Amino acid sequence: MNTIEIGGNAGRIWNLLDTNPEVTLHEMREKLGLSDPELYMAIGWLERENKLYQFEAEDELVICLKE
Repeated sequence: MNTIEIGGNAGRIWNLLDTNPEVTLHEMREKLGLSDPELYMAIGWLERENKLYQFEAEDELVICLKE
């Protein structure tokens, strides 16, 4: 996987979160069809840009965009 693919997946995650305010990792994986490494690298990209907020709810990690 290269930087362009990771950035593209980060964009897909951002678009998903822009239309769905709170998404669990499980839902994100299913909706986007990303593997664990693809998902985690793209989330890391968005985290590095300080664009995400996360919290735990019912033993699941929930991801949202920062305001």
